[in-house]
Amino acid sequence: MKDMDKEMQDWVSRHASDDPLRLRLKYRGDDAIAQAIMQIECRRKAASRIPLALQCDSFLFPTSLSAEQATSEALASIHADIAGYTPGKRHLDMTCGLGIDAFEAARRGAMVTAIDIAPEVAVAAVHNAEALGLESRFAALNADSSVYIATTAESWDSIFIDPARRSDSGGRLTRISDCRPDVGSLLSRMLDLAPKIIIKASPMLDMTALAEELNQAAGKKGCVTRIIAVGTARECKEIVAVVEAGVERYATVEAITYDASQTRRIDFKVNGNAAPPSRHNLPIEGDLLYEPYPAVMKTMAWGAIASIDPSLAQLNPNTHLFTSGTAIDTFPGIMMTIERVASMGGKTLKNIAKEYPKINVATRNFPIQAPELAKRLKIKEGGALKLYGARCGDKSTPAIFVARPHKTSILG
Repeated sequence: MKDMDKEMQDWVSRHASDDPLRLRLKYRGDDAIAQAIMQIECRRKAASRIPLALQCDSFLFPTSLSAEQATSEALASIHADIAGYTPGKRHLDMTCGLGIDAFEAARRGAMVTAIDIAPEVAVAAVHNAEALGLESRFAALNADSSVYIATTAESWDSIFIDPARRSDSGGRLTRISDCRPDVGSLLSRMLDLAPKIIIKASPMLDMTALAEELNQAAGKKGCVTRIIAVGTARECKEIVAVVEAGVERYATVEAITYDASQTRRIDFKVNGNAAPPSRHNLPIEGDLLYEPYPAVMKTMAWGAIASIDPSLAQLNPNTHLFTSGTAIDTFPGIMMTIERVASMGGKTLKNIAKEYPKINVATRNFPIQAPELAKRLKIKEGGALKLYGARCGDKSTPAIFVARPHKTSILG
């Protein structure tokens, strides 16, 4: 792998807007140019996720895959907040990859050791740490981290691990024990080396089951103290578990929702004593509708969500939408105004289809899925409005209702 020297930087800069396919055809057989073309492609793929790193012209991508799998800087900042890195503390990153998490730890003053099993990835991490001015607080090792921690005499204040969630064939893995490195088999040893372990896991996992699995793996050495769903306004990105040595207590369940620039962030901590919602309303025109953000939804803490404000009511025990007659600016989700309500039959439903020929369709606890509902109503999807099909009230009555975004929604 050729370093991102001044010559390559200049070439990449000159051809940054060119078509990579045309460049590959034109410079076929030139390995150095092929690597420069890969840098152009990687920079485009990763531009929205790691803008600060890419302000550095000499930042180097070791492989094409590294751009696709790189953690965003917004997520790395959240991981660092969870870990609580402070200047001078020793930190081990067992799955370095492109190094965005490790660089954030070093940027906050931690003394970082980062490990990657691929030699070209480890070499690129050293290069990029120097390019970013972090070399005095960063060291990278080319090793199998499972083997390394089994034999090392070193110790750290914290360890971060983001196990690979893809199989050799490229399929997605969801069980934490199927990922590599296998956190379950390593966790006991990790707790011998550091008092705090931060584990990044698939958003597909059940939070309670993950906490139980990690607690079993930790044995008597520690337990999960925090388990956090992290996502944007549109999707849950990951689950992060914090395991601490010498602690015996149940985990706090939390959700973090952020925007891409990390300029806005909504934190939600579950009140474990909150009872399930007792009020289940039918949608009413003019009321406000609240849909929890995906990370909040992942916690399944319906009682805690309803307890945010006494005016909140859930549509149905199995329909995780909430309503209120007044605006609740602190609700961790999307706020909309209900402007039309209809039953599943009759002229009202036909009128809705005529009045809203183009609208986004969603179903919650409904007899049919959203694509089928859109097809039956002969609706084209698009625009800002949303049509819901949902079971509502204590009798689980199927209803159709239309909502538009409220101007004071917390996070766009």
